Amino acid sequence: EDFLDLTVAVKNVAGLEDALWNMYVEEEVFDCDNLYHCGTCDRLVKAAKSELDETEYMYDLFSVIIHK
Repeated sequence: EDFLDLTVAVKNVAGLEDALWNMYVEEEVFDCDNLYHCGTCDRLVKAAKSELDETEYMYDLFSVIIHK
């Protein structure tokens, strides 16, 4: 297939571009009552999910979760 199917929340945003930015580029912080479960540590930890520089990876809209 030559297309990608994405589910994007568009409520309370100016348009599709802002919705995609919020979902895939803007840093998401896992903190307080929204901690990330680390499979390696087997515990809940503070973390952040954000985009990596495109020079590091060949995929667009790639995000990674990093412990804080």
